[in-house]
Amino acid sequence: MKKLILFICIPIFCFSQKYKVVDSEVSFFSYAPLENITASSEELQGIIDLSSGEFFFRLPIKSFSFKRSLMQTHFNDKYMESDKFPNAIFQGKSDELKEHITKIIKTLNNNLSDNSEKSLISKQLEKVFEQGVLVEGILSIHGKEKNIKIKVVINPKSDRIRFFSIFFVKTEDFNIKIPKLLKDNISEKIEVKVSGILNAF
Repeated sequence: MKKLILFICIPIFCFSQKYKVVDSEVSFFSYAPLENITASSEELQGIIDLSSGEFFFRLPIKSFSFKRSLMQTHFNDKYMESDKFPNAIFQGKSDELKEHITKIIKTLNNNLSDNSEKSLISKQLEKVFEQGVLVEGILSIHGKEKNIKIKVVINPKSDRIRFFSIFFVKTEDFNIKIPKLLKDNISEKIEVKVSGILNAF
């Protein structure tokens, strides 16, 4: 079960070309008749190069925390084989992101002297990104790769760039085997949520 990955955003009042992910949270949810399965991690690592639109995200599988230790053990040992496949990776490029960033930086370079103009620009950017930025890349989990497209919602407020994404993955796409006896108790379609903040470095 599970994954993560990913996502992207845009600096409002900074002009550095590379950003890293901080204050992140990745969680997944799987519906089950007897007991829903949920887990979360705060160890998502990521770098985004805004000059090219390229990105790379990595999440240690063992960083997922469960409410029950036995469930966590089964997750790592039986399903994800975390010792053999320690990370989930999402990497790729977003031309849509790069296009918007170019326009934004040009606008900001000409409108940074007046606070009222800054406020107006911030509102304009929120409208631009409220529908999400299309992100396409290769998601690698459990030794398997799959090309995916997801939407990342960006909330550019003040000097902090927040991002959020929700998407679904199928266990069969990543060769994650569910024992026959548990087929009816574990969903093969997993809901994944990813959020965080981008900081320039």
